Amino acid sequence: MTKALLFGSIGTLSETSELQRAAFNETFAQRGIDWQWSRDAYQAMLKQAGGRVRIAGFARHQGVPMDDALIAGLHAEKSERFRAMLAQGIAPRSGALDLIAAARSRSWQVGLVSSTARDNVVAVMDGLGGISLETFDVMVTGQDAPAPKPDSAAYRTALERLSCAPGDALALEDSATSLASAVAAGVPCIAVPGANTSDQDYSAALTVVRSLSEIDLDAINL
Repeated sequence: MTKALLFGSIGTLSETSELQRAAFNETFAQRGIDWQWSRDAYQAMLKQAGGRVRIAGFARHQGVPMDDALIAGLHAEKSERFRAMLAQGIAPRSGALDLIAAARSRSWQVGLVSSTARDNVVAVMDGLGGISLETFDVMVTGQDAPAPKPDSAAYRTALERLSCAPGDALALEDSATSLASAVAAGVPCIAVPGANTSDQDYSAALTVVRSLSEIDLDAINL
Protein backbone atom coordinates (compact mmCIF):
# COMPACT_ATOMS: atom_id res chain seq x y z
CA MET A 1 0.00 0.00 0.00
CA THR A 2 1.46 3.34 -1.09
CA LYS A 3 1.14 6.20 1.39
CA ALA A 4 2.08 9.79 0.69
CA LEU A 5 2.70 13.06 2.48
CA LEU A 6 1.71 15.93 0.20
CA PHE A 7 2.86 19.47 0.90
CA GLY A 8 0.12 21.49 -0.73
CA SER A 9 1.84 24.81 -1.31
CA ILE A 10 5.19 26.51 -0.99
CA GLY A 11 3.77 28.21 2.09
CA THR A 12 3.69 24.88 3.89
CA LEU A 13 7.44 24.62 3.39
CA SER A 14 8.49 28.20 4.12
CA GLU A 15 6.82 31.47 5.10
CA THR A 16 6.95 33.43 1.84
CA SER A 17 3.76 35.51 1.76
CA GLU A 18 5.38 38.72 2.98
CA LEU A 19 8.08 38.38 0.32
CA GLN A 20 5.33 37.88 -2.24
CA ARG A 21 3.51 41.00 -1.06
CA ALA A 22 6.69 43.06 -1.21
CA ALA A 23 7.35 41.82 -4.75
CA PHE A 24 3.85 42.82 -5.84
CA ASN A 25 4.17 46.31 -4.35
CA GLU A 26 7.60 46.91 -5.88
CA THR A 27 6.26 45.84 -9.27
CA PHE A 28 3.29 48.21 -9.05
CA ALA A 29 5.57 51.09 -8.06
CA GLN A 30 7.99 50.37 -10.90
CA ARG A 31 5.11 50.34 -13.39
CA GLY A 32 3.74 53.62 -12.03
CA ILE A 33 0.56 51.97 -10.73
CA ASP A 34 -0.71 53.66 -7.56
CA TRP A 35 -1.39 50.45 -5.64
CA GLN A 36 0.15 49.55 -2.31
CA TRP A 37 -1.23 46.32 -0.89
CA SER A 38 -1.34 46.45 2.89
CA ARG A 39 -0.87 43.32 4.95
CA ASP A 40 -4.57 43.27 5.88
CA ALA A 41 -5.62 43.63 2.24
CA TYR A 42 -3.23 40.91 1.14
CA GLN A 43 -4.50 38.55 3.82
CA ALA A 44 -7.99 38.88 2.30
CA MET A 45 -6.60 38.26 -1.20
CA LEU A 46 -4.95 35.03 -0.09
CA LYS A 47 -8.40 33.45 0.06
CA GLN A 48 -8.00 33.17 -3.73
CA ALA A 49 -5.29 31.03 -5.30
CA GLY A 50 -2.96 32.53 -7.91
CA GLY A 51 -1.26 35.89 -8.29
CA ARG A 52 -2.92 36.71 -11.62
CA VAL A 53 -6.33 36.12 -10.05
CA ARG A 54 -5.46 38.52 -7.24
CA ILE A 55 -4.31 41.24 -9.64
CA ALA A 56 -7.42 40.86 -11.79
CA GLY A 57 -9.74 40.88 -8.78
CA PHE A 58 -8.12 43.97 -7.28
CA ALA A 59 -8.29 45.79 -10.62
CA ARG A 60 -12.02 45.05 -10.87
CA HIS A 61 -12.54 46.27 -7.31
CA GLN A 62 -10.69 49.50 -8.10
CA GLY A 63 -12.56 49.96 -11.38
CA VAL A 64 -9.28 49.87 -13.32
CA PRO A 65 -9.49 48.19 -16.74
CA MET A 66 -6.73 45.63 -17.28
CA ASP A 67 -6.48 43.17 -20.13
CA ASP A 68 -4.99 39.71 -19.82
CA ALA A 69 -1.68 40.77 -21.36
CA LEU A 70 -1.13 43.53 -18.79
CA ILE A 71 -2.05 41.24 -15.91
CA ALA A 72 0.31 38.56 -17.22
CA GLY A 73 3.11 41.11 -17.58
CA LEU A 74 2.67 42.41 -14.04
CA HIS A 75 2.64 38.90 -12.67
CA ALA A 76 5.78 37.96 -14.60
CA GLU A 77 7.62 41.00 -13.26
CA LYS A 78 6.45 40.26 -9.73
CA SER A 79 7.64 36.66 -10.06
CA GLU A 80 11.07 37.82 -11.22
CA ARG A 81 11.41 40.07 -8.18
CA PHE A 82 10.17 37.32 -5.89
CA ARG A 83 12.76 34.89 -7.24
CA ALA A 84 15.51 37.46 -6.67
CA MET A 85 14.41 37.76 -3.04
CA LEU A 86 14.38 33.99 -2.63
CA ALA A 87 17.92 33.76 -4.01
CA GLN A 88 19.12 35.50 -0.84
CA GLY A 89 18.02 32.43 1.13
CA ILE A 90 14.95 31.44 3.13
CA ALA A 91 14.37 29.13 6.08
CA PRO A 92 12.06 26.11 6.15
CA ARG A 93 9.04 26.24 8.43
CA SER A 94 9.64 24.82 11.88
CA GLY A 95 9.40 21.03 11.82
CA ALA A 96 9.45 20.68 8.02
CA LEU A 97 12.72 18.77 7.79
CA ASP A 98 11.82 16.45 10.67
CA LEU A 99 8.39 15.72 9.17
CA ILE A 100 9.89 14.81 5.80
CA ALA A 101 12.39 12.55 7.55
CA ALA A 102 9.56 10.93 9.52
CA ALA A 103 7.65 10.22 6.31
CA ARG A 104 10.72 8.69 4.68
CA SER A 105 11.42 6.50 7.71
CA ARG A 106 7.92 5.05 7.29
CA SER A 107 8.44 4.49 3.54
CA TRP A 108 5.91 7.18 2.64
CA GLN A 109 6.30 9.03 -0.63
CA VAL A 110 6.62 12.81 -0.41
CA GLY A 111 5.12 15.26 -2.88
CA LEU A 112 4.52 18.94 -3.53
CA VAL A 113 1.13 19.95 -4.96
CA SER A 114 1.14 23.67 -5.74
CA SER A 115 -0.77 26.14 -7.90
CA THR A 116 2.36 28.29 -8.08
CA ALA A 117 4.26 28.68 -11.34
CA ARG A 118 7.06 26.14 -11.77
CA ASP A 119 9.78 28.81 -11.98
CA ASN A 120 8.72 30.15 -8.58
CA VAL A 121 8.63 26.66 -7.07
CA VAL A 122 12.14 25.99 -8.38
CA ALA A 123 13.32 29.32 -6.93
CA VAL A 124 11.90 28.40 -3.53
CA MET A 125 13.67 25.04 -3.65
CA ASP A 126 16.94 26.75 -4.60
CA GLY A 127 16.63 29.17 -1.67
CA LEU A 128 15.63 26.64 0.98
CA GLY A 129 18.16 24.95 3.17
CA GLY A 130 17.74 21.21 3.51
CA ILE A 131 14.92 20.89 0.97
CA SER A 132 15.36 20.64 -2.80
CA LEU A 133 13.62 19.39 -5.91
CA GLU A 134 15.11 15.95 -5.20
CA THR A 135 13.23 15.85 -1.88
CA PHE A 136 9.99 15.08 -3.71
CA ASP A 137 8.78 11.96 -5.50
CA VAL A 138 6.27 14.10 -7.38
CA MET A 139 5.99 17.84 -7.92
CA VAL A 140 2.83 19.37 -9.38
CA THR A 141 2.93 23.09 -10.24
CA GLY A 142 0.62 25.58 -11.88
CA GLN A 143 1.61 24.32 -15.31
CA ASP A 144 0.70 20.69 -14.56
CA ALA A 145 -3.00 20.92 -13.69
CA PRO A 146 -5.77 22.10 -16.05
CA ALA A 147 -7.45 24.19 -13.35
CA PRO A 148 -6.09 26.01 -10.29
CA LYS A 149 -7.09 25.33 -6.71
CA PRO A 150 -9.75 25.02 -5.27
CA ASP A 151 -10.28 22.64 -8.19
CA SER A 152 -9.06 19.14 -7.30
CA ALA A 153 -7.06 18.70 -10.53
CA ALA A 154 -3.62 19.29 -8.95
CA TYR A 155 -4.21 16.63 -6.30
CA ARG A 156 -5.70 14.16 -8.76
CA THR A 157 -2.62 14.61 -10.94
CA ALA A 158 -0.26 13.98 -8.03
CA LEU A 159 -2.15 10.90 -6.85
CA GLU A 160 -2.13 9.44 -10.35
CA ARG A 161 1.62 9.95 -10.72
CA LEU A 162 2.25 8.34 -7.34
CA SER A 163 -0.24 5.48 -7.91
CA CYS A 164 -1.69 6.42 -4.53
CA ALA A 165 -5.33 6.25 -3.46
CA PRO A 166 -6.78 9.52 -2.02
CA GLY A 167 -7.39 7.93 1.37
CA ASP A 168 -3.75 6.81 1.61
CA ALA A 169 -2.40 10.35 1.30
CA LEU A 170 -2.13 13.15 3.84
CA ALA A 171 -2.15 16.74 2.60
CA LEU A 172 -0.82 19.84 4.33
CA GLU A 173 -2.32 23.19 3.32
CA ASP A 174 -1.90 26.77 4.51
CA SER A 175 -5.05 28.36 3.05
CA ALA A 176 -8.76 27.53 2.98
CA THR A 177 -8.85 27.63 -0.83
CA SER A 178 -6.09 25.06 -1.12
CA LEU A 179 -7.61 22.97 1.66
CA ALA A 180 -10.79 22.78 -0.43
CA SER A 181 -8.74 21.36 -3.32
CA ALA A 182 -7.42 18.49 -1.21
CA VAL A 183 -10.84 17.74 0.27
CA ALA A 184 -12.44 17.76 -3.20
CA ALA A 185 -9.91 15.12 -4.26
CA GLY A 186 -10.77 12.98 -1.24
CA VAL A 187 -7.41 13.58 0.46
CA PRO A 188 -7.51 14.14 4.24
CA CYS A 189 -5.79 17.39 5.09
CA ILE A 190 -4.14 19.07 8.05
CA ALA A 191 -4.23 22.87 8.01
CA VAL A 192 -0.96 24.63 8.81
CA PRO A 193 -1.86 28.33 8.43
CA GLY A 194 0.85 30.87 7.82
CA ALA A 195 1.16 34.30 9.36
CA ASN A 196 -1.16 35.82 6.75
CA THR A 197 -3.76 33.03 6.56
CA SER A 198 -4.53 32.27 10.22
CA ASP A 199 -8.00 33.85 10.10
CA GLN A 200 -9.45 31.59 7.39
CA ASP A 201 -12.02 28.81 7.74
CA TYR A 202 -10.32 25.44 8.23
CA SER A 203 -13.35 23.54 9.49
CA ALA A 204 -12.92 20.90 6.74
CA ALA A 205 -9.42 19.98 7.97
CA LEU A 206 -8.58 16.97 10.12
CA THR A 207 -7.00 19.41 12.52
CA VAL A 208 -5.27 22.79 12.58
CA VAL A 209 -1.68 23.12 13.78
CA ARG A 210 0.61 26.12 14.06
CA SER A 211 3.83 24.20 13.51
CA LEU A 212 4.69 21.16 11.43
CA SER A 213 6.46 19.82 14.53
CA GLU A 214 3.02 19.20 16.06
CA ILE A 215 2.19 16.52 13.47
CA ASP A 216 2.62 12.88 14.53
CA LEU A 217 2.29 10.63 11.48
CA ASP A 218 1.67 7.58 13.67
CA ALA A 219 -1.43 9.29 15.06
CA ILE A 220 -2.92 9.78 11.58
CA ASN A 221 -5.32 7.00 10.67
CA LEU A 222 -4.90 6.52 6.91
